Amino acid sequence: MSKQNNEDVSIGDIFILVKQRLLVIIVVTALFVGLGIAFALSKANIYQSQVLLSPASNPSNSSGGLSGQLGGLAALAGVQLGGGSADKSLLHLERFKSRVFLTEFIKKHRLKEKIYAAKSYVWETEELLYDADRLAQFDVDAEKPVSINMVFEQFIEDNFKLEIDAKTGLVALSVLHQSPFVAKEITDLLVKDINQVIRQEEISDANKSIDYLEAALEGTKVLETKKMFYQLIEQQHRTKMLASVKEEYAFKVIDPAIVPERKYGPNRALIVVIFALLGGVLATGYVIVFGLRATNN
Repeated sequence: MSKQNNEDVSIGDIFILVKQRLLVIIVVTALFVGLGIAFALSKANIYQSQVLLSPASNPSNSSGGLSGQLGGLAALAGVQLGGGSADKSLLHLERFKSRVFLTEFIKKHRLKEKIYAAKSYVWETEELLYDADRLAQFDVDAEKPVSINMVFEQFIEDNFKLEIDAKTGLVALSVLHQSPFVAKEITDLLVKDINQVIRQEEISDANKSIDYLEAALEGTKVLETKKMFYQLIEQQHRTKMLASVKEEYAFKVIDPAIVPERKYGPNRALIVVIFALLGGVLATGYVIVFGLRATNN
């Protein structure tokens, strides 16, 4: 019974302490709210530009009986005999996030400063402001100069989003940036470059396959085999033609990117609420712990 009474007294003491020092809790919470507002206002607006893509469905490369009769030879020549379109689409998606593609992309379009050192965007002057300390890191004489890998990692973590709808197969590519115009610019360039890179690779692979098949064609005198070689060569010429004329070869734009007018983040109201809750909890905890110690002493 005495233990229960002690617990009741302790709970009662807690409420009394909180009530007696309610002003302290309110003041501390208000200070944290002020800090939260200052912190929220110090964060620059972030804008998101998004494009909706569909993996381009090029005509099937199937060649009927060729798959069974010359499957090994076709594979040796780099010729795909039907199927594999889903695997190819997944491979193309991985290229979007690959270090090789993105580092070359950043260097090609000179985006290192815009990605790594951008600070905020001023709508009135249409000016992108940079962090002076981060800009200084691009100096070759800097103590820790910025590498392309550092820029790539920041881009992947802070600026780049790639989401796939499992039901529709559509791909949402988003770029986040302090400037809405830079966000749209990078989004458009990404789609253009990935299509261009994949087109060039397809043309190069087709040329290599054609060279191999033509050389093999000269070495055979069997009519049926010659016929199948001709079909394989025709298939590769068709691939070259499609890659040459189709700009949206790997990904087709369903909904193009626009310059965002509303900010994506930060959620300043949420930041202030979190600071207020943190301040209230810390202040209440301080009042209870030190108030009970003083009472026991």
